[in-house]
Amino acid sequence: MKFIVLILLLAIVVSLGYGLFFLSKDDQSSTRLLKSLKVRVALSAMLIAFLVLAYFMGWMPTGTTGQDSSTSSTRTHTEPATPHRQNASTTQQPRRRSDAVA
Repeated sequence: MKFIVLILLLAIVVSLGYGLFFLSKDDQSSTRLLKSLKVRVALSAMLIAFLVLAYFMGWMPTGTTGQDSSTSSTRTHTEPATPHRQNASTTQQPRRRSDAVA
């Protein structure tokens, strides 16, 4: 799949180069620039269609890391974390009303 995408991208860049060459060297009556544009648009449409097809067929990974999700984690079960217990020195005592007013 990567090979096909790279070939299509390379063909698009080559078509762009030909278009630039025809733009600078040909006269106004030449149609080679238009043909180069048509080829580039067709190749771009083919690339987009192939990428959409590859996505829906499952040929492309959908994760952001590019790793298979079945091999990324070796743990099967995790124990829940024990809640933190506060001792008497870390608990906050309620404020007295006289402390708040003063």
